[in-house]
Amino acid sequence: MASIGYLGFLTGPLLIGAVAELTGLAWALTIPVVLALFVTLTAAALRPRPSGVGPSWEASPRTSSE
Repeated sequence: MASIGYLGFLTGPLLIGAVAELTGLAWALTIPVVLALFVTLTAAALRPRPSGVGPSWEASPRTSSE
């Protein structure tokens, strides 16, 4: 996680600066806003499940009816 954060710390200003040169600073600063919205909307997917709850595609254990 620290490496990902460091990579963002290094590449973020470069990306924003390059976009600002092409389109203007107001449009370039929409990049962090869009990324923050993405993180906010997808954060629920990273929430830990309660113990004993598996993914929805796993079927419950079957019992033999012999």
